Amino acid sequence: MDHFRPDQAFSEISEKSEFRRNSDKKCVIDQYENYDDPSFGKNLNGTTTAAENVADLLGTTAIWNAYNDLNAEEKEIYIVGLEDYSSDKLFFHIRAAQMCSVFDTRSLESRLKLNHGVTSFRVNGVYANMESFAKTFQCPTGSPMNPVQKCKMF
Repeated sequence: MDHFRPDQAFSEISEKSEFRRNSDKKCVIDQYENYDDPSFGKNLNGTTTAAENVADLLGTTAIWNAYNDLNAEEKEIYIVGLEDYSSDKLFFHIRAAQMCSVFDTRSLESRLKLNHGVTSFRVNGVYANMESFAKTFQCPTGSPMNPVQKCKMF
């Protein structure tokens, strides 16, 4: 009879977790390296920005999940001028608005070397990986904001 060995079980779990983390990270790197923003005319360096891109995706997904734990009454929010928007649409708009920043005067070359991707990638890259975004805004499958291949963190 085999005996349970905690050290072996934890080692196997750790190896599987490490494989999953590396697989998820590679998905994000590959995806972001293929993003092209016409206003920039260049792609991101997915490796340089990988940690921040994963953090953006994990953080936004966690916030979305917490938001969905609210009851319907708690989700009833309205903003003057946007009364026709559902609270789910407002969630995505507000998160995107948080990424707004003043115009960056650094050259594109220097911005593309930073650990954080440029803002449009930080918003659109995250949302393109969220089924909930595609459903909320009814994005067609295969469109830039609802690609068939999505990177999922959990």
